Amino acid sequence: DDKTSDEVVISIDSVKNAKATEASLFEYEDVDGGVSITKYEGSDEIVSIPNSIDGKLVVAIGESAFANCSTIIGLKLSDSVTIVGEKAFINCKGMRVLVTGASLKIIDTYGFANCTSLTDVELNDGLEELKRASFGFTNINKIEIPSSVTVIESPFAKKMDGKLIVVGESGSSIEQYVVENGSEYNIEFQVK
Repeated sequence: DDKTSDEVVISIDSVKNAKATEASLFEYEDVDGGVSITKYEGSDEIVSIPNSIDGKLVVAIGESAFANCSTIIGLKLSDSVTIVGEKAFINCKGMRVLVTGASLKIIDTYGFANCTSLTDVELNDGLEELKRASFGFTNINKIEIPSSVTVIESPFAKKMDGKLIVVGESGSSIEQYVVENGSEYNIEFQVK
């Protein structure tokens, strides 16, 4: 295989199947229900958040924990993670694929903002909140938003090249959001 790392083939499936990243590469702090990752010190191209570190459940990704991490091209959140904190992955400009875990409820303000290579996102059913610019300044062309999302605070920045296609259930909060804000943000709704 003579591919350089610039040509790494990455897909939703390859990220889903990645083994958990070594727990020793994370710094964390204790929070209610487990721990919050506060910093990542590795250089893996695919980061798969472990369910637990030192026997404690990983329930959150803390504020700016992965900010400006240039090595990550794929990210998988474990099923234990319930919140992606403010600016948790801001400026991860190489990230192309994101797969959330089964328990994620909130992607906070600027959670994945300015992840300029991000194109492929798989969000979990049960996700409830997409805060302001949580996916601002990404390169997503199409994203499916589960109907469990009911808090939507301008998660996308205006798309400059083409429309952002948002796929969702008819009658869902995301459909209502797109109806009200689609023209301003260059978003189009498609029924799932």
